[in-house]
Amino acid sequence: MGNNPFFNQCTKESLGNLIEVLQKEFKISDNNQEEMLRILLKRFIIRATRLARKQLLKENSKTEELDIVRLFNSLVEEHFKSRKTVGDYADLMHKSPKTIANIFTKVSKQSPLQVIHERITV
Repeated sequence: MGNNPFFNQCTKESLGNLIEVLQKEFKISDNNQEEMLRILLKRFIIRATRLARKQLLKENSKTEELDIVRLFNSLVEEHFKSRKTVGDYADLMHKSPKTIANIFTKVSKQSPLQVIHERITV
């Protein structure tokens, strides 16, 4: 299902529909607005996360390895202006660059260096 273009299109359409409903809900002022926005936002986050996992992560990834990839991505987001190499982030994580690269090979469809370069260019 991960590489199924129909599934990905349906998921994207469903995200688009949720965005439309969120926009309409912002225009409604009543006692239930806050709760409705909270519920819709949760649904949006869950669906966006599922789509991102299908597009960015390999199947059967271990939680511990995913946590390392998440930490790496978080550190890149925080330090991308001053840190440009995998080694810089590996030092922050108290891991070797090779360990980081090996985990990314198992878990992610991107290399750690691709993550850094992509963030710098965005």
